[in-house]
Amino acid sequence: MNREQILNHFTKNIKDYQQYAKNIGGTDDADDLFQECSMMLLEYSEERLIGYWNEKDGLKPFFLRMLQLQYKSKTSYFHNKYRKQEQFLNDKGADIAYNEQATEIDGLEVDISEVIKASNSVSNNAFENMVWELYVETGSLRKTLAAIPEEYADLFDLKLIHRVVKKFQREIKQRLNVTE
Repeated sequence: MNREQILNHFTKNIKDYQQYAKNIGGTDDADDLFQECSMMLLEYSEERLIGYWNEKDGLKPFFLRMLQLQYKSKTSYFHNKYRKQEQFLNDKGADIAYNEQATEIDGLEVDISEVIKASNSVSNNAFENMVWELYVETGSLRKTLAAIPEEYADLFDLKLIHRVVKKFQREIKQRLNVTE
């Protein structure tokens, strides 16, 4: 058995391996978990892949163990890349809640044109303005991150999106003389 044959076996049975990821990570995390574990698998050397190969079950035992470790470990690459951001959002959820009513800020009625004028003067940075506009459009930090144009996507993470949105929210409230 060589690397090419092992990887061919993996690609032929990819639906099974995706199902294993779904069983371990659930529907929310399955795609990301599968993608990260597959990338790790593809980066392994031939000797390492041959070492993980099981004559009876192929890569199944090894891949299942990899999925479990990546999903359950708090120090894994998967946890740091995906779940840590979600944990940050859950911890800070009250601070980053989106105000559903654009004409009401902290219970006070505000003229929408004043809000728009205040938001337009918060930043001269085109990237920050883009993030704010996407946030207003989507109403969600994660959706904002997903909506960033592909050529700029590597410049942003969820924490940066959160900082920009909080900056805009604070500045708008301050300019409208609304205390937090």
